[in-house]
Amino acid sequence: TITGATTVLTADRQVLGQGEGFMGELARLTLTYDGPPGPPTVIAKIPTQIEQNRALGKSLGIYEREVRIYADVLPSLPTPSPEVYAAIYEAKGDEAELAAQAEKAEKLPVWLLRLILKRQVSDADVPPTVLLLEDLAARAAVGDQVVGLPLSSIEDSLRAIARLHAATWEGAGVPDEHWMWDRSKTVKLSQAIYLNGRKETARVIAPYMSQRTLDLLKGVKKTGIARLRRMFADQPRCLQHGDYRPDNMFFDGDGGVAAVIDWQGTNVGPAIFDVLYFLLSALEVDDPDAHADDLMRVYHDELVANGVSNYPFDRMMEHYEEMLLIFVHGMPLLVANVDFGDGRGVELLAGNLRRFESLLRRVSFPD
Repeated sequence: TITGATTVLTADRQVLGQGEGFMGELARLTLTYDGPPGPPTVIAKIPTQIEQNRALGKSLGIYEREVRIYADVLPSLPTPSPEVYAAIYEAKGDEAELAAQAEKAEKLPVWLLRLILKRQVSDADVPPTVLLLEDLAARAAVGDQVVGLPLSSIEDSLRAIARLHAATWEGAGVPDEHWMWDRSKTVKLSQAIYLNGRKETARVIAPYMSQRTLDLLKGVKKTGIARLRRMFADQPRCLQHGDYRPDNMFFDGDGGVAAVIDWQGTNVGPAIFDVLYFLLSALEVDDPDAHADDLMRVYHDELVANGVSNYPFDRMMEHYEEMLLIFVHGMPLLVANVDFGDGRGVELLAGNLRRFESLLRRVSFPD
């Protein structure tokens, strides 16, 4: 840790994952000091320079949220995470008001929300935001979403997220702050985003997915709002990571989870969201559904081992299949609104879509 008696003399920068970060940019800083030494390297994270993505990130409140999660929430949770040297967000003072606008939007008709979304001017003016985090590379290796993970690492990852969910089950200990996004308050907005982006999403995913899946994307139009409301009413809620995937995880030499990073998408919502999102990014591409049931059992056993006694396995699997259709409805938020670039980002998207195609075989056409 850098103390008050220490001065940083030089900071050499190495950009990491250039063109891969959708909402943020990373660099390794190699530091020299005058006085008592600090860490030889740190990881710096700032908002993305891609305006389209930065504007979306600002509208979702992700930059302030991640700073608050690292600084105020993670220290009390059983989730391995990097040491935090600095977590800075220079608030403008209007953040609570901006967060409340999403709740106000829920009172508007969907047709008006669609019009507002189409006509609104994207605001990419993000306040100064920076995270300085432990450089984990010396003790662990980052996951690779393109390659996927071995089953042993997938199982350990599911146990890790189950412990986070169990610790915050039914909202226990979750801060009641404007920066803690509650997706249950944006159902109509989700439907408006789906309607505005469905055709573009269909165009993008067509090379990777079957006609049946394209029909599913169209079919959830009529059931979207009711399905979302039913999900939030029926499924147990807890703290979600929101972007739980191998690229946001570090693994030790035995393949166990050493740390989880990138908490921009953290929110309050159904536990199964994190589980399905992770499986879409971690399983082998060829036939991921072949392992899904056994892995869901691993996750459920860890929930029970950590005190969750009111969530039977059969009920959880019903929610898992329902979440598959929720994900179909939610595809336009990312596919039609995020610039994936022309490099590894496209590979990530393609791999997820192929896995999703396999997992969707178990669901019936929405009614």
